[in-house]
Amino acid sequence: MGVIDYFINKSNDFYKIAKSFFMNAGFKRVKFHSEGVLLLINDSNEITGIVLDLSNETEQQNHKKFYGLIEDIINDNENIKLYLIYNDSSSLINKFNQYRKICFNLVPIPFEKLIRAQFHNHYFAIGLIRESEDWYINQSDPYAVFKPVSDSLLFYGRNQLINKISSLLLKGLHLGIFGMRKVGKTSLLVQLIKNQLSATPSIYINCQTFSSEAKAYFNEILNQLYSELRIHRVKNLPKTSHEANTPDEFKNIILSYIAIWENSNNQPILIIFDEIDKLFPSRDLKNSEEILHEFVNLFKILRNIAINNRLVIMVSAYHPNINRHNLLSPSIGENPMFSIFEEEYIGFLDKNESCKLIKNIGALKNIYWENDAADKVYYYCGGHPFITMLFSSRACDRGELDYIDIDMVEVTADNIIKNFRKNSIGNYYHEGVWNLLSDEEKKVLILICQHDDESKSKIQIPIELENGLAQLERFGLILNENTKLYLNSQLFYFWLKRRFSNEGQSFEYAGLKDDQNTIIRLIEFPAEYQQAGMSILSYFSKILNKKYTNQKVSVTIKQEDLKVTMIIETPDGKRDEIEKTLYEYGLVVTGKMEPQKFVDDQFEILELQNQLTWAKAQIETQNRIMNYQDEEIKKKDIRIDKFLSIMENAFQNKVNIDFSPKVIQADSVKIADKRGILVEGTTKGNIQSGNGRN
Repeated sequence: MGVIDYFINKSNDFYKIAKSFFMNAGFKRVKFHSEGVLLLINDSNEITGIVLDLSNETEQQNHKKFYGLIEDIINDNENIKLYLIYNDSSSLINKFNQYRKICFNLVPIPFEKLIRAQFHNHYFAIGLIRESEDWYINQSDPYAVFKPVSDSLLFYGRNQLINKISSLLLKGLHLGIFGMRKVGKTSLLVQLIKNQLSATPSIYINCQTFSSEAKAYFNEILNQLYSELRIHRVKNLPKTSHEANTPDEFKNIILSYIAIWENSNNQPILIIFDEIDKLFPSRDLKNSEEILHEFVNLFKILRNIAINNRLVIMVSAYHPNINRHNLLSPSIGENPMFSIFEEEYIGFLDKNESCKLIKNIGALKNIYWENDAADKVYYYCGGHPFITMLFSSRACDRGELDYIDIDMVEVTADNIIKNFRKNSIGNYYHEGVWNLLSDEEKKVLILICQHDDESKSKIQIPIELENGLAQLERFGLILNENTKLYLNSQLFYFWLKRRFSNEGQSFEYAGLKDDQNTIIRLIEFPAEYQQAGMSILSYFSKILNKKYTNQKVSVTIKQEDLKVTMIIETPDGKRDEIEKTLYEYGLVVTGKMEPQKFVDDQFEILELQNQLTWAKAQIETQNRIMNYQDEEIKKKDIRIDKFLSIMENAFQNKVNIDFSPKVIQADSVKIADKRGILVEGTTKGNIQSGNGRN
């Protein structure tokens, strides 16, 4: 029996729970009117709100009776709010639109939240009322939902995945949920806890809101578990929750709680770690050793407890590294959660789910979508819930339009594509998708994007990229139908084409070849640093000419607006050597290497020092000039350290392909005008570079 079932099977419990909730939320009086109907009354004895119980089948069957009763009470009073307390969101949509005909101020609230409010202070109820009223009454744009969805009315799809996950968890299997950023992992977890797992004590921890110290997690787990056991009416609990100061204390306390629970229940206890990436960072990152040490301290204990008890651990993350990486470091040792989790991926919504989301959420604000218009949104967004919401918001002009046809969808798509650099969808593709993909995944996307005109034939993916292809399919970015690969989202396709094309030329990918002799650095300088940057790059040409006097080394520097391209044509077999020279030059420029270690000739040392001094003087001069400019320009923070950061990225030496946001190294590119790299910069100060050839 779940939490809600326990309460709604008790006579008069709805009235008691609802009265307590609304009194805590700040209402002066809560008056019983009739079965399933409560009145909220202010100090002037005026009705300000009506609470309607739609939380069980009996009240739903009395819907017609409720409708007439509510209509009589409201009697054209536009200020009265109608609070619909429900369990089943799927049956509420139609009723919602019917009640809107007699009361515009509708506020649906899940009964489960009223129950949980009984175990919190009054601020919980106040916050819940404010949040619900703000969205359903005050907010005109129904698609402006940019945080995890806790309201069942706003959550669509995932039914099969939710049923599968809940079944695995109840069997005692540890589970990892993996998927792209903003795809709905946290929303899925919330729905699981509220619905399928309501009979199970569930501890939810968002790792992004905690430090990396294991002690903080120990005590959060204990506090939440204690509250959950109280909500489930477990007997023989201590009067207050205990705090643990050591791992052994934590283990003893949680085992005592588990024993109390298992005395009367056979359901497992669930601990969910959302955004576990915070505790399992890349080993290349600064301080990763310290964080991973805390991770091991926490999960060693949890795993040992879970082995002999009905304790289930669930994590969510972008990538399944926590399940696949074993040896963390020589000092830390092995990963206690290695190969422990069943892996499940959350992809995008299917067409039917996407269209329901668009149309039903719009209906909550009286926005009507033609069927082919909703279908077209799916074509452009591919069922990505976050992108679908952003797109739909733009299509309805943030709630100002109440009828959307296919022509309006096409206009919206056209505007988004033309302004990728300026809008949130383009920014998400760059920051939330592209920057997080591995090199192999990026290469696969480029291959598919490049062969879009050959979609009727099978695209040959090199064997070394098969893991990247598999991961993209799990994410939902790529569809594989009868061995034909294509991108799931037309908007993302256009974004990729825009990123890797210029003047009709396509960016081409090929594997690294030993005979490549071209080094390319494409740098986008902010205007205030461009003069100094150009002089630094030009001087490198002089250094190469002196170092390779008897060999042909060609250095070409091209400038187009703020973009500067440096192309170095190296002699056969000298590419790596010259790239090392470029890297060391970058160390000298940024002060990380003494000039004396870079060049031997005393005159060259002095000349190099003079060049660096001159670059610094150019920046300081530019700073003084801008002080006489308009206010917007004066706001710019022109500093030497910012300039050095840009130059440091420019001179980074990476032998392998790297499609990271700051440095892009291309294996082989088709160069515009025979010498212009085709990878576009996206943010001022970012640097793209590549190793390629004609």
